Amino acid sequence: MSYLGSRLFYIQLGVQFLLCVIAVSLPDAYLDVSLHVFMLFLLAILGIPHGANDFLYRKDKSLRGSARFLSLYLGTMGAYALLWYFAGAAALILFFAVSVFHFGQANFEESGFFNPESLLWGFLVILWPVAFSAQEAFMIFESMVDSSFQAPSRFILMSVAGFFTGIYLIIVGLNRKKYFFRLLLQMGLLIVWFYVVPLIPGFVIVFSLWHALQSMTYQYNFYAIANKNERAAKRTFWINMVVFSLISLLFLTGYFYFFDFHVGALFILLSLITLPHVFVMDGLYKMRGE
Repeated sequence: MSYLGSRLFYIQLGVQFLLCVIAVSLPDAYLDVSLHVFMLFLLAILGIPHGANDFLYRKDKSLRGSARFLSLYLGTMGAYALLWYFAGAAALILFFAVSVFHFGQANFEESGFFNPESLLWGFLVILWPVAFSAQEAFMIFESMVDSSFQAPSRFILMSVAGFFTGIYLIIVGLNRKKYFFRLLLQMGLLIVWFYVVPLIPGFVIVFSLWHALQSMTYQYNFYAIANKNERAAKRTFWINMVVFSLISLLFLTGYFYFFDFHVGALFILLSLITLPHVFVMDGLYKMRGE
């Protein structure tokens, strides 16, 4: 069964609806604290872990194959770090492009690149929170590239987001008739969510709840089916998930212990992890599509 028709998708719809109700019901003081605590919790158990297991999916599990995988993985991160250092604007554009593709691919489980509803979904997941919190978002972008931008007005950004949302709904109405209503609910709930909550916790919670959880479920099923001993494979998956997640969390904790917390720096760190992770996940979706 595809993700769009799975029980997980309906559970996520229900949880997102409940979160929207809580967000509009709680007083602002309680809401702000609750959102940040929930954001950190989801980031710890879903956001970081879903990208920490990439080593499990290497095709060649020999010593040479493992070394080659790690060399390519870490080399990609190093090359991207250099791009951030020497050409921050280009690195930021690449981060947006990779994120758009990755979010859309996970939501629609597409093995191809040029899928219009997939790319539009990934684009809108980024555009709507930016449209509602333009000044804050562009301040973060400026801190990431150490430069200044002229933020478009909220009206312009929301008009663009509304236009592309209409295009998205037309396309899914034509290409995904079976799932149109649930995709409409998904889009509607996320727009309401981004409207009623602050930028950072709002986006991180959506990233963890909608993207990371679905991606982790796909990884889990892929790894279990790809191994002859399914029970042992599942145990190995969770052990590795815990180990690599702890390493990732310790790294981030250590980084922010020795350096001041900086939202832009956090997103740059996440981008370094995201780029090779996207290549790995793209390979998994393509293997299933073959």
